[in-house]
Amino acid sequence: MIVVVDASTFVSAALKVDSVPEQAVFRAAVAPNCLIMSREVEDEYREVIFRRKFGRFASVQRRQTLLNFVICWRCTHGAAFRSSRPRISCA
Repeated sequence: MIVVVDASTFVSAALKVDSVPEQAVFRAAVAPNCLIMSREVEDEYREVIFRRKFGRFASVQRRQTLLNFVICWRCTHGAAFRSSRPRISCA
């Protein structure tokens, strides 16, 4: 299944441990799923997740860990395309 995680789901996953959004993000990285993410979406995740207002809900470390998981998983399991073309990762 092709999976796209929008920024609001990603933020919810980072802020709420063991939540449905967190489970969805982790399941996106399990076969037979295929995570699709453009550079613009990655940039949006990064910009949104580190807003000061989220600091009271989750530590910077927690937010960075989830961001790293999504980016590192994609880079090690899929092909990265240049420019603004989507990055596709399949388990």
